[in-house]
Amino acid sequence: VVIDPAINPDQMEMYADVESRGGILEPAGIVEVKFRTPQQKELMHRLDPELQALDAQVESSSSTEVGSGSSELDAKIKAREEKLAPLYTQIACEFADLHDRTGRMEAKGVIRKGLVWKRAREFFYYRVSRRVLEQEATSGAMKADPAMSLVAAKELVANWLPADADDKA
Repeated sequence: VVIDPAINPDQMEMYADVESRGGILEPAGIVEVKFRTPQQKELMHRLDPELQALDAQVESSSSTEVGSGSSELDAKIKAREEKLAPLYTQIACEFADLHDRTGRMEAKGVIRKGLVWKRAREFFYYRVSRRVLEQEATSGAMKADPAMSLVAAKELVANWLPADADDKA
């Protein structure tokens, strides 16, 4: 299910369990799509000292002589890439998984807060109670001053309330 909070942003708030994930694909699927083999090999050659040394040998041998030495070096490079591939894939999967967690969703503004499932009922009881009281106070302010806009009434009520009270529970 895809839920769009842009439909009614004044009334809709998004929360997620701290153990939940926000993506459609599993981390391995994301890695397969976003971090393909050529990109992995490029990163290996940029970060691995052994591959850098082999690349330097290939560079120096290609400029001085042509022969069977280059095929031997290519075989060593290929073997090293195959040895490193599972490690790079595992690291990429962990990285993708970290970007799919509640903390990242909160940082990107997709959710308002991560919740512990055991305390969710208590949190939502207090959150809904607060929202109902806020709406009643906003309506009361608008009745007291009919010229006041909804935005101004909400700002007035927000100034009356403690700023951090809405995230406790």
